[in-house]
Amino acid sequence: MFSVLLRAKLNAETTTGNMANAALAASQRATAVIRRRQDFFAKYRVPQWQQLGDGLINVPNSAQPHHNLLTPNSWGFILVDKAMFIGKVLAIYSRGGGKNAAHSWQPEVKSIGAVSYITMQLYEHSFHLQFRAIQRRNADLQVFIFTHVPFDHFLRRISGLFDISQDS
Repeated sequence: MFSVLLRAKLNAETTTGNMANAALAASQRATAVIRRRQDFFAKYRVPQWQQLGDGLINVPNSAQPHHNLLTPNSWGFILVDKAMFIGKVLAIYSRGGGKNAAHSWQPEVKSIGAVSYITMQLYEHSFHLQFRAIQRRNADLQVFIFTHVPFDHFLRRISGLFDISQDS
């Protein structure tokens, strides 16, 4: 009985230590991704490069009032096939800690650097401030477009409310 309890305690401590190391590595990886994005956008003098660097994804505070967590049903500007779209976030996946960690679903993320890929529905610009879910290239089929977007194709989160109506 004593050996079983001792073994359970040792396993819990080992898991905690490994989990702490994995969390630290994930945090460092996320910071490196944000820095790489900021350097890229600053190098090419992209307007508002700071917002594109972190994608406006972080815990909101007084210093960053427009930032918020990335969650399902969030919206963002994305690049797909050399074109810009607005996308609705359906699911977020990130790599867990460890050497051979799996990618798993996340209910929310605090950093674009923590994201592996994002499942999104794409909306194409149609006219003025209107976007459509059924895009020109698939209009004959009347189907929506869904895609897995890697973190580096997600430009920034869009804050605010949207009025969504069905395509006609």
